[in-house]
Amino acid sequence: MVFCKERNNRVFKGKAQDLVQLLDTVKFMSFSWLKAKLLTSPFSYNDWWRHPLLCMGVEE
Repeated sequence: MVFCKERNNRVFKGKAQDLVQLLDTVKFMSFSWLKAKLLTSPFSYNDWWRHPLLCMGVEE
């Protein structure tokens, strides 16, 4: 969804987020989705930002 909105903003509105903003948006939206699905997740947004693979149970 994030990439569809970004593409539409670029194509139809001539506006674009820089890469850092886009990454922040993707990480925030994915964390929000994860917290909604896993209500008992012990991880904070800071954990997600710094170690997303660990939060998903993937070894780094």
